[in-house]
Amino acid sequence: MPTYEFHQLDVFTDTPLTGNPLAVFPNAEGLSDATMQSLAREMNL
Repeated sequence: MPTYEFHQLDVFTDTPLTGNPLAVFPNAEGLSDATMQSLAREMNL
């Protein structure tokens, strides 16, 4: 199973833990649309 680096950010805020969560996969080559949707659902994003 391949592994992917990701960063989870807190966006649209200046106050920690009050914004919208966002996951960024800098090297997402090979991830299908369905897989990316599953990742978003798993992370509750």
